[in-house]
Amino acid sequence: MRIQSVSIIVLLLLTLFSCNPKQIKLPKCPLITPEIYERDKRQVADCIMRNIEYIRTNYCDSIQYTDIANFYMPYVEFYHGDRDYYVSAPIPSSDYVKVTVDTIIYDTSGVKCFVFFVIEKKTIVVDGFKSREDGRNFDANALVGIRKQVADSLCLYPFVKFKTFGFESYQSAINELKRLYFNHLKGDCIAGSVYKNRRFDSNVGEQGFFESVIYQKCTDSTYYYQYNGYDLMQYHYLK
Repeated sequence: MRIQSVSIIVLLLLTLFSCNPKQIKLPKCPLITPEIYERDKRQVADCIMRNIEYIRTNYCDSIQYTDIANFYMPYVEFYHGDRDYYVSAPIPSSDYVKVTVDTIIYDTSGVKCFVFFVIEKKTIVVDGFKSREDGRNFDANALVGIRKQVADSLCLYPFVKFKTFGFESYQSAINELKRLYFNHLKGDCIAGSVYKNRRFDSNVGEQGFFESVIYQKCTDSTYYYQYNGYDLMQYHYLK
């Protein structure tokens, strides 16, 4: 019986390690030094926070049309359960939101990238309005990054095929997001978006990913990653 129990434990551990996205060997870019990597992570985190704060301070009934991907709106609103009513956060977003850029994956030239990040929305109550339910504070999401050369700042665009929302820990949120993008993007598409009927031909981290439809031109001057929706609604988030 004891041998059987040990075997079961070993099998469970092997299963966990085989599903861990960190075990995937990711491509390396020789142009991205540790200093550039940390610089890019700071820029991405700052950009996300600027957008959240911008929408919070410009909150109105029509703001959701500005945030056409509903990418930042969840981190702006506080909810009053008794009144069943949402309001713009009554305190600065930096007081209740923490952004952590987990991983940036680059192409060989360092000018295209795919970003995984986690937002922690801390549970705070102000005048009966609560930021988030206790214990479900972590979300993970992805961005497409592009620039002309490594020395430049990244232009960032939401990528909304997968998102993990309302997880109890940082690690569970980011691991699930990576598992989806590393294993389930290829062969799929995003219904109701500019990618309709354009299936992704590789998972994140696979050879050819940075030449896939995500990074291809939609018009003579713009790319698919710059749009959301059938009618080519272009993202206008802060850079």
